[in-house]
Amino acid sequence: MRRFAAFLAAVMAASACAQTITGKVYDQTGALVIGARVVLLEDFQKLSETKSSPAGEFQFDGLKPGKYQVQVKQPWFGIFQQLVPLGENQKAHVHAVLEVARAGSEITVEAERLPGVEAPAAAARTQRAGGRVEGLKRLSGRMPAWPEAARRRGASGAVVLHGTVMPDGAVADITVLESADPDLEREAVEAWRTWKFSPMKLNGQPVACRHLFVFQFRYR
Repeated sequence: MRRFAAFLAAVMAASACAQTITGKVYDQTGALVIGARVVLLEDFQKLSETKSSPAGEFQFDGLKPGKYQVQVKQPWFGIFQQLVPLGENQKAHVHAVLEVARAGSEITVEAERLPGVEAPAAAARTQRAGGRVEGLKRLSGRMPAWPEAARRRGASGAVVLHGTVMPDGAVADITVLESADPDLEREAVEAWRTWKFSPMKLNGQPVACRHLFVFQFRYR
C-alpha cells in the first residue's frame, strides 16, 4: 500500500510538471532565425533561457500550470514578447516573428558663439497627446475551403501566415511561416487576401500593422 501511495505521488508530481512550451523564431521575411536568445519568465522573474536551434526552434519542458512570458531577443531586431497560459497537460506553441528595429542616430555640431550674439528665445510649442490605439476588426472576406485534393491525401495541419494590414484595411505582403500542405497553404493565402479590416488606428488615424494569423485545418 505504501509503495502504491509513493508511486501515485510520483505520478502526480510528474504530471504537475508535464507542461511544455515550444516555438519557432522567424524574421519578418519568414526566414528562420538561428541563435536568438529566448527567455522564459513567470511573474517577471526569469525561469530559464535558451537559444533557437539551427531549425529556428526552442523548447521549455517540465513546466507547472500557470502564466508564462516568452521573450525573444536578437541584435538589430525589436524584442518579441508573448504571454502564454498553460493548463494541466497542455502544450503551447509560439510563433515568434522578429521585426527589424528602428534605428536612430544623433550628431552634435559645435561652434563658438560669436561675440555679442545672444541665443533667441525658444518658441512655445503645442504638445499633442497621443498613444491611443484602436485594434483591428475583421469586416469581410471568405473563410478557407478545404481543397478536395488535400482531403483525398488526408492532409491537415496549420498554415501560419504573417502579413501587413494596410491603412485601407487590405492585407498585403503575405509571408508563409509554416505550412502543412501546399494545397492548404494556397487556399489559406487566397482566402486571407480577400479579408478586409477596420484598420489599426493610432490617435484616430489609420496605420499599417503587422499581423500573424494561423489557419488550422482539422478533421472532426
